[in-house]
Amino acid sequence: MQIDPTIENYKKVFFAFVDKAKADPTKKYLQIQSFACHGYHVSGFQRVPTPYYDYVNKCYVMIPVEELVRTRIAGVPNAYCLVFFACCREVIKISKFEIEKQALEALTKVELSELSDKASSRGD
Repeated sequence: MQIDPTIENYKKVFFAFVDKAKADPTKKYLQIQSFACHGYHVSGFQRVPTPYYDYVNKCYVMIPVEELVRTRIAGVPNAYCLVFFACCREVIKISKFEIEKQALEALTKVELSELSDKASSRGD
């Protein structure tokens, strides 16, 4: 299945697979994913850029494929996921400070967006 390469769509498809495996532990489940694109190796994990540009951070939005697969499938012994990367692996080093800064900025954007949505729904 080919999906629109947004992080939301990737999570939707992958999380549905994991949830299905969790719901029926008597069966074994296998999902095969393949990515043929540019790639970035960030903090020891492969990330895949989407075609969507983040003008604030001046880079393409990334899907943290390897991190999501490793963390979500770890507690599901009957689910297997093979991920093939036909990608370059540009190594990007991000300091712990930069990661925390990015996380805080992302959280702030979400909170501001939610406040803006609430204000507009009230007519403020």
